[in-house]
Amino acid sequence: MKQSLIIFVIIFLISGLTFNSGFAQKHVAGNGNQELNNYETRPRDKGQTDIIDIKPPEKSGVNPAVLYYLLFGLVGLFLLIACMFFYKKRKKHEKQTVLNIPADQIALESLARLEQTETADIREFYFRLSMILRVYIHAQFGIEAPEMTTEEFIPKIKQLDIKKDIQEAVKSFVLSSDPIKFAGMFADKGKVKTDIQFVKDFVMNTAKDILQREAEKPEI
Repeated sequence: MKQSLIIFVIIFLISGLTFNSGFAQKHVAGNGNQELNNYETRPRDKGQTDIIDIKPPEKSGVNPAVLYYLLFGLVGLFLLIACMFFYKKRKKHEKQTVLNIPADQIALESLARLEQTETADIREFYFRLSMILRVYIHAQFGIEAPEMTTEEFIPKIKQLDIKKDIQEAVKSFVLSSDPIKFAGMFADKGKVKTDIQFVKDFVMNTAKDILQREAEKPEI
């Protein structure tokens, strides 16, 4: 959008200057031709043999088209700056709105939508379930889990500020999900229900623990 507006203003100004240049050339040429015609058609006295000087072209003054195009260019530039300002302001507001939503709320809403979605593709289901967990861990603990492979993610689980048994449960979920996602291994309804509940409990419990630790911090 910004690039299109910039290109439009540049083309507008260039076209104005080109038009003005052509207009000025035609105006000067027209004046010259008119003077020549005046000279050729000027009546001469009998026996006159002296050459009459051609009257020099008169100055045409400022072409109004220049002022019009400059005015339109300034208006276009003003509109461009205004659009860029409001675009950045809107993006900043949207970013702040997203950042103000708690990570656990986003994860729980995503899980609710996933449970309501009927899909026969178990691989897609586990891809989405695993990504919900990884995105939550990234938002809550600052680990780039969504961008990591399983081999990269497993060692990072030990860095999570959670109990060791929960760390092991996360590791077990990740390792058991990979064969379903990548090899299409069968997963019955019982396992699906258990895994959804595990991710839901993990989100709620870790969010609760983090809030409790923050409340216990001494005020400075």
